[in-house]
Parts: sequence; structure tokens; C-alpha cells
Amino acid sequence: MEKNAKKNGHKQVPLANRAPSPEQTQSNATPNPTATIPRPEVSDASNLPAEVSQADLQAAGFDVRNNFAGGIEPRLCKVEIIHRAQMFRDVVTDDKFSSFQGIIVHYQRFNSWWEGDFESGGGNDQPDCASSDAIRPDQGDKLQAVTCAECPKNKFTGEGGKECKNSIRVHILRQGEILPIRLIVPATSIKPFEEYISGLTTKGIPFQIAVTEFSIDKATSAGNIEYGKLHLRLVETVKLRAQFEAIKGTIQMNRKQFLLTTVTSDERVSATSSGQKESEGPETGQSLPAGSVPY
Repeated sequence: MEKNAKKNGHKQVPLANRAPSPEQTQSNATPNPTATIPRPEVSDASNLPAEVSQADLQAAGFDVRNNFAGGIEPRLCKVEIIHRAQMFRDVVTDDKFSSFQGIIVHYQRFNSWWEGDFESGGGNDQPDCASSDAIRPDQGDKLQAVTCAECPKNKFTGEGGKECKNSIRVHILRQGEILPIRLIVPATSIKPFEEYISGLTTKGIPFQIAVTEFSIDKATSAGNIEYGKLHLRLVETVKLRAQFEAIKGTIQMNRKQFLLTTVTSDERVSATSSGQKESEGPETGQSLPAGSVPY
């Protein structure tokens, strides 16, 4: 290179003696304040630990459906209606909320009758007569009739009420959960529940694939007592096969709980927590068809 410089008539200038260029001068005049801050090293994503997939769990023999294989029974969370506040309450956590969404995976009519009224302390007792399917009494020491249809306790009196309480167990699967919750629908909310299920049927929608919003409307009884009436609204329908399979698995895993035959005392509390007398019946004497709803 030196020979070429001499050949061309130019003298080679050592790098150390060269004058800085304008760009170098500008760079030296305003140094980058972040130049000395070390950059964080970015980890290779391929070296990060992989999340455990459902396939991994199944391959290892870990199946949530086996959680109750040791002989214990699932205890479904119960949600009740707080009528005066027009809200729902989680019986286990005592959380209160005005609405929620979920899929109805099962519902079942049932009837129950107590000889003593709730105010006199009979609320903690098992019913004296009850029917787990609203067809025939199958529980209690004082069965009142062979069938519920012919039972005098299950007929409206001149005051417009019934001595026998008609209710519905509704099992609802909320998003992100595996065990459904149990909502007790009291007699005052049977009509809107009936209308909602009928509306889905008219549209050709099985209730097990309908994402439903549950809320409470304020209502007033004939005795001028305020209470909460259940309101149901269709949000959307399930369209993905994976969601459908998950719903079907939930139904299969909880079938025994859905067909529970014992009417408990806390279900009486849930169905009569409106503050109104048990003699005050629903707005209509019409009933849903008795019996279990097929899956």
C-alpha cells in the first residue's frame, strides 16, 4: 500500500496522526449516555421450560376425573338468591355478585313439604315429605300422597299459595371451572326459567350448549313484598368441538350428583330466603313437565 502511495505521489499518513472526520468529531462531542449500560441477555426461547400439556398429564396417568376415585363425593358449590338485595351469594365463600355466566348442564324439578313452618325452627330439619323428581314422594316420614299431582299439599289454596314448595335444582358450569355450581330456583322464579328453556327449544338450541347470563330482577308479590326474580339471557352458543367435549365430560363426571335424591334443609333456606311467607306462591300455577331432563 505504501508503494502505491509513493507511486501515486501521496505520502502515507499513520492512522494515529490523521485528523478526525466531521462525523467522528460530532460523535466525540455528544457521547451516548447509555453506551456504558450493559444490555440484558435475551434467553433462547428453546431453552425455557415447556409448560405441561393435557397430553403430558394423561400420559403420566394424572386425570382430574380420578380426583374422586378414593371414595369421596364431590361437593358442589351452592349459589342462592338474596331476594331483598337482588343478588346471588356463594354459600361457601359468602361472595356476592349481581350476575354471572355459565352453561346449564342439568336441571331437575323437586318438591318438599315441612309440617312445621320455617319461622318456628323447622328450617334445619329434613322435609317431612319430599319428591326428588316432582312426580312421586320418595323421602320423609310423613308422605302425604302417592303422587305429587294428587297431593292436597301441592295444590293452590284460596289464598293463592301452596303448602308444598316447588323448586328446581339447576347445575351450571362456569368458564374455567370443572365442577358445576348448584343454583336452587324458588317457586317465584320457575316461570322465567320455564320461558327461557322454552325459548331455546323454539330456536333449536340444546340448553347444554347455550352460554347463559343469570341476573336478578326486582319484583313485588301480591302481598306487596319485594323479592328477586331470576332473569336468564342467551349470550352465545358453544361452537368448538373441544368445548363440547369438555361439557360432555362434566356431565358424565357429575351424573351421580345431578341425580341426587335427598332434599336437604339448606335447599329449603335457598328457596325461601325472599322474606316472603311460604304460603305466597309464584305468579302462575303452571308447572314444568316433571321428571329429569335427558342429556
